[in-house]
Amino acid sequence: MSVAIPVALRPLLRPLADLTEYPQNAQQHDPADVEKFVQVLQQFGWTQPIVAWRKNNDGKLYISAGHLRYRAAVKAGLTEAPVLVREDWDERQFRAYTIADNAWTKRAAWDVPLLRDELVALDDGQFDLSVTGFDRQQIFAMVHWGIEQDDYEKYQQGLPEYEQKNILNSTYRCLVRFRSPEDIPTFEKLLGIKLLKPWRYGRVYTAWFPQVDLDSDGRDLAFESES
Repeated sequence: MSVAIPVALRPLLRPLADLTEYPQNAQQHDPADVEKFVQVLQQFGWTQPIVAWRKNNDGKLYISAGHLRYRAAVKAGLTEAPVLVREDWDERQFRAYTIADNAWTKRAAWDVPLLRDELVALDDGQFDLSVTGFDRQQIFAMVHWGIEQDDYEKYQQGLPEYEQKNILNSTYRCLVRFRSPEDIPTFEKLLGIKLLKPWRYGRVYTAWFPQVDLDSDGRDLAFESES
C-alpha cells in the first residue's frame, strides 16, 4: 500500500524500525481502530509526523505522539514514516507531552449543528464517512437527530439486546398511516420518539433506534410510518 507524503514532511522520513512504543503510554487503542486508521492513511496520506523523543541513556526513539499512526503504518506494511525527533526534552517533558497530546484533544467540544452540516455535505454516497472517526450509526444519529457524540450511548440504554446475524430477522417494522400531517406530533409525543423527515423516499417518515444496524443507505430502520 502506498501512502501520500507531502513535500514538507519528506525530510522527516525515518524507518519505522527505528521507533519504539512507549510502554507506559496510558492511551489505549482498540485493534479495530488500528484497522480503520489504515484506511485513514490511505485516504489522506501523512498529515502530521509522529513525535518521538531520543532517550539519552540508550539512544532509542520513544514515541510520544502518534502511537495509532505508528501501529496503522506497521499494519499497512509501510517501512518508513515522517518523524519529528525531540532531542531537547528531558524525561519529564516527554512523559507530560505524551499525556497532553491526548488530553488536550479530548477537552474540545463539538458544535453539533456545524458538525451535522459538514457530515451532510460529505454524505453523497461516494465518500466513506467512517474515516472521520465516527461510525455509521453515530453519523446517522447526528445527521438526522442532532444527537451529540457524548449523548449517543444514552439512546441505547434499555434497548433489547439480540444477535443480528440476519438483519431482516432481527428487526421489526411497523407501518402507521396518519389521517393528516397534524397527527404526527401527537404520535411522537405518545411514543416519546422523534420521527425523521422524509429522506430520499418521498413521504415515508422513520423512527430509528441505535440498536439497529444500517446499510449504506441507512434504510434498515426499526420502525416506519407513512403519511
